[in-house]
Amino acid sequence: MKKTLFILLLSVICMGTALSQGYTIKGSVGKTHLKRVFLQLYSARDSVVKYQTRIEPDGTFVFKGSLPEPRLAEIRLASTSRGFFFYLENNVITLKVDPNDIDNTRINGSFSNSQYRCIVEECAENQDSINACLEGYILQNPESIFAPHILATQPTFALLTPKQLTRYVSRFSGAATRTYYYRYLQTKIHQLNRVSVGQKMPDFVLPDTSSHDIGCYENIGNNKYLVINIWSSKDLTENDKNTLCSLHRKYKSKGVEFFSVSFDVHRETWIRTILDSKFSWPHASDLLGWESVIANTLCIPYIPCNIIIDSQGTIVARDIPIGQLADELQKLFSKKKH
Repeated sequence: MKKTLFILLLSVICMGTALSQGYTIKGSVGKTHLKRVFLQLYSARDSVVKYQTRIEPDGTFVFKGSLPEPRLAEIRLASTSRGFFFYLENNVITLKVDPNDIDNTRINGSFSNSQYRCIVEECAENQDSINACLEGYILQNPESIFAPHILATQPTFALLTPKQLTRYVSRFSGAATRTYYYRYLQTKIHQLNRVSVGQKMPDFVLPDTSSHDIGCYENIGNNKYLVINIWSSKDLTENDKNTLCSLHRKYKSKGVEFFSVSFDVHRETWIRTILDSKFSWPHASDLLGWESVIANTLCIPYIPCNIIIDSQGTIVARDIPIGQLADELQKLFSKKKH
């Protein structure tokens, strides 16, 4: 990573010249009916500082402030929408936001953000292994503010056990321990220990399709197992839908119930998908997408995925892709025979 290290050093020099002037975010969103834009800053103390400003008739907006160090930030066009994450620092930063797809946001002027993107993109181009490259960066740069970020957000590390995560996090020092993602990882390790296989599933209550509160444990009843299916309308394929319906029909009489929790944000889309897919088991959602309390409470790494609990509420399997759910259920009933 010689090229990356050179860029890191160059950026530090450039950042030093900008520290005294504070930051100015000059943004544009083009034509939109929205009137406000939201900026959130994340700190290592689990606090989130929130700002908002108006979107001018020409689609532009401005934020101004000052930071003691580069800080992870998020731009949102609505308070409940998915946002665009980037590193904010004391400099003039331009954001060109696509109101139809915030992932297409273009950013200029943040050296820290360029550093982070450079590291990730260089590893993505690695001919040997992107996993080994990212792990190498984390292990070789334990003081980097980007090391905890990479560990927390890259899919490579999504399914690490609490013990494996602890092995990485315990190496971090200096600036890395003063970041939002360092604190996030510590919290995640604690939460994962509470919802790992063999632990009791924490009960949760969400609105069902009739807007009545329904609890997880209400769906166990007299069943041997409960499959908690985590999904969203846009992430579920036709094959996934057919597989879920087929497995529900096959195992319903054997003492298995399904309970689906959606990360949708639009009620109409959620309800229509349930009806069109002919899902005949209980469904619930707070319609907050990945902001759902379930995402953090259960440490959901991706969707769609499944968690299986037994009649006592003990987690017997988790993070199961729909394509592997049939094998997992068959395995559970094979164990019962022995």
